[in-house]
Amino acid sequence: MGTITSIYPSFGEVLKKYRMQSGCKQSEIIEELKVSKTTYSNWENDINTPGLKQIRYLCNRFNIPAHELLGVPSPESLTPNKKKLLEIYDSLSVSGKSLLQTIAKDMIATEADKHVKAITSSAFIMSDTEQKMSAGDEFPVLDDATLYSTPIFVRSTSENKDADLLMTVYGPSMEPTFHDGDRVYVKQISYLPDPGTVVFASFDNKAVIKRVGVDHRLLSDNPEFPFPDKHVDVHVRGIVLGIAKGSDFFSKEDVNLLADEFSDELKNYAKAHHLYGNE
Repeated sequence: MGTITSIYPSFGEVLKKYRMQSGCKQSEIIEELKVSKTTYSNWENDINTPGLKQIRYLCNRFNIPAHELLGVPSPESLTPNKKKLLEIYDSLSVSGKSLLQTIAKDMIATEADKHVKAITSSAFIMSDTEQKMSAGDEFPVLDDATLYSTPIFVRSTSENKDADLLMTVYGPSMEPTFHDGDRVYVKQISYLPDPGTVVFASFDNKAVIKRVGVDHRLLSDNPEFPFPDKHVDVHVRGIVLGIAKGSDFFSKEDVNLLADEFSDELKNYAKAHHLYGNE
């Protein structure tokens, strides 16, 4: 069954934000509340939460609105529909309230399961590599272990469904097609692609993003930054499939859900790429 997530910042996120805004150090609040460093750290890291008296103290100490710390709507922000639901709830008997809570919990669980199915049906795993491809400066080619060291969940699209890696473009030589800082999808290949294809290639162990010319030389899209002809020992390593968009990625909460659902796939990924001591 899926995990219920919140649209509001977590308890720890809110507490840390207000503490830092006040200029208070963790050590100060630890001394005031007479708790251990680990206990307080667990609050800010959402491992557990304090008791009611401590929550009251924290709200007063840092002037935190209680509804914000607890991740619930402000009373002033209730919509007419929400107010109506509260009126209905308040009008019920004790047994009626209990039944309504049971029904609501079942509905929430059903919605959570639907959400999990929706994200798992569109997600797949690739490598969020630290590989930088030069469109100006030069960067070394990473070894395969480093390329595949960080698996990431992405939402499948027509552009990325065949991708193996996420890489980053640095420099202006491929403008206006690709810009400095663009994250791009790359499919690793072992053949020379057709002219016009944008590729991830290397020369002198330096990584570049370039376009294949009609004579199979590598070219820059930006004529102000031509690719030098002197580099003859060029190895094409992959095809650039497209630019990654923000909507291709999942929220932190969804990533946690996917990690549970894809636990076997993550283990297989680690084994296939000799990660985490798997040989």
